[in-house]
Amino acid sequence: NVDRLRGQVDATDEKAQLALPDEEKAREYLEVKQEALDRIDTLEERIASLRQSLHRIDMLRDELATREAELKALESGQELAELEANIREDLLSDTEVYTRRGF
Repeated sequence: NVDRLRGQVDATDEKAQLALPDEEKAREYLEVKQEALDRIDTLEERIASLRQSLHRIDMLRDELATREAELKALESGQELAELEANIREDLLSDTEVYTRRGF
């Protein structure tokens, strides 16, 4: 879209040069040229803003992935601690059973 507008600017500029003998037409062409340049500026600002937004989204996506990995590691650690507690409990139960039976 920006390239199309730049082409319009160039074409309008040429028309303005050809229309110099007719001052009113030349002004109209120059107004069209200025409007196109203004739209180019606006579009380029929007493009820059979108690029910044996309960069921010990428950064947030990376941060989310890091936090998810940290959470998984924490959950795994908790599961491991629970498993370890269950094993100890089972071992203590087995020890009590063997002790009562005289082993």
